[in-house]
Amino acid sequence: MLAGAQPIRRLQQPALSPDGKSVVFTWQGDLWIVASSGGRAERLTVHPANEIRPSWFPDGSRIAFASARYGSYDVFTMRPDGTDLRRVTFQSGSEYPTSVSGDGKLVFGYTNAFGRSDLFRVAATGGDLVRLSGHPFEAEFMPAVSPDGTKVYYNRGGYASTAWQKAGMTSAALPEIWVADNAVPLTNHRRLTNNEKTDLHPQAAADGNLYYISNANGMPNVWRMKADGSGAKQVSFHGVGSARNLSTSRDGTWVAYEQDSDVYVLDTKSGTPRKLEVTVPEDARNNPVTEVTMTTGVSGFSVAPDGKRAVVELRGDLFLIPEKGGTTRRLTTNPAWDTQPAWLDAKSILYVASENGRRSLKSVGIDGQARDFYPSTQTVTNPQVSPDAKSVAFHRGETEMVVVPAAGGTAKVLLKGNFVDAVDGGPMFSWSPDSKWIVANQIEGRRVNVVMVPVDGGKPVTVARLVYRANRG
Repeated sequence: MLAGAQPIRRLQQPALSPDGKSVVFTWQGDLWIVASSGGRAERLTVHPANEIRPSWFPDGSRIAFASARYGSYDVFTMRPDGTDLRRVTFQSGSEYPTSVSGDGKLVFGYTNAFGRSDLFRVAATGGDLVRLSGHPFEAEFMPAVSPDGTKVYYNRGGYASTAWQKAGMTSAALPEIWVADNAVPLTNHRRLTNNEKTDLHPQAAADGNLYYISNANGMPNVWRMKADGSGAKQVSFHGVGSARNLSTSRDGTWVAYEQDSDVYVLDTKSGTPRKLEVTVPEDARNNPVTEVTMTTGVSGFSVAPDGKRAVVELRGDLFLIPEKGGTTRRLTTNPAWDTQPAWLDAKSILYVASENGRRSLKSVGIDGQARDFYPSTQTVTNPQVSPDAKSVAFHRGETEMVVVPAAGGTAKVLLKGNFVDAVDGGPMFSWSPDSKWIVANQIEGRRVNVVMVPVDGGKPVTVARLVYRANRG
C-alpha cells in the first residue's frame, strides 16, 4: 500500500469503462476513477454537492453523471481526467443518466421532470429533455441503449431503483425488464422478464447478451440472457447480500457491480468475481468524528425502574441520560437501527438491533457492553418486561407472541396468530399489573379479538371483539 493511502469501502454505482480497464465510482459524494484491477483512486470531482450515476460514453472519451450542484440533479459530462466539465440539462426536476448512444450524441436516462419516473434522452452537448415514455401507473427507469442504437432496454415496475433493498421479496409490483424500439417516443414495447422477482439494471453488450441483476434464485446476483429475453443464466453466485448497480464493458467480457459494502469486477467467461480493492489519499474533506448537539428527533424512550436514568432512541442508536442532567452516554454504535428500548433492571436495557438482515433481541449495560439476549433466526420485535421484572414477552416473526425468563432460558409460545402489524408498529399486547396475564389483539379476518392469556399456561379468554383496521396500507 502506498504511504498516505487508506483502503475504503462502500463504493457506490461503479461504471466500468468500455474497454474494461477502469472503474468510475461515487464515494463520499464525489466521483473517483481507479484501474479495474484496483489500486489508488483519483478524485474527479470536488464540488460540495453530490455527484452520482456515472456513465461512460461508448468511445471512452467522456463520462456523463448527475450532480446536485444547482439544487436538483442535472446531467453533466466531463473527460475521464475530470477536465472540461459541461452542464447538459437545466430542468427543475432531477435527471439521472444511465446510458449514452453509440455515436456519443445522445444521453439517455430517467427523470421526475414529467411528474413521475419516465425515460428521456437529451443531446450530449446540452438542450431540452426529449420524453421517451409515460406509463400512467408504473415507474420507468434505468434505460440502456443497444450497441447498434436500435433498441432501448429499461426497467418498468414499482419501487423504482431502490427495489434491490427488498432482496428476497416476491411481488407482481417488482420491476421487470422491457425493450422498445429507439424512437420518439419509444415504440413496440415488449416485456423480456415476466415473474414476481426483481430484475434490475439491464446492460446491453456487443456480445449479444443482456446482463442484469435478479433475485430469481433467492438473493440478487448477476444474470445474463439473450437480447430477445431467452436463455437466462445466473453468472454470479453470492450466497448472502444484495448485488446492485451493474455496469459492463462494451464487449460484455467484464461486469462491475456493488455487493453489500464492496464493488466486484467479474469475468463473465469464467464467472470469477474479484473484489475491487481501492485506496484513496488519507486526508479527508470532513473530520471523521464530530460533536453534535441534538434537541429534537427522539423516537423512543424508556425510564429506569429506579427513576434515576432514562434511555432514549435517537438517530438509530441508544443514549443514556441521567435524571438531573449531565453527560449523555452513547450505548450503541451499530451502523443499522437500534430501537424499542426496555429496562431489564436498573443497570441493563433490552433493545431490538437490526443485524444480518433481521431484527434480534439484545441487551446493553449502562457501561455500554452489549450482548445477545435471545438469539433467533426469525425477526424479533417489541420486547416488554413484566411488572415484576421476571419475564420478557415479545413478538417472534409475524405469527407468534413469546415469553422468556428475564434471566434467560427457554422461550414459550403464548399465542399464535396474525401479528403482522407489530413488525412495523408497536406491540400488540400488554402485561397485567400482577404479571400473571397478557392481554393481546388477535386478528381474524376483519375482526380483532381482544384476548387474555395466562402466562403460566392455559387457554386464551376472549374479552372483546372489535373491527380490524390495519396499521399499514
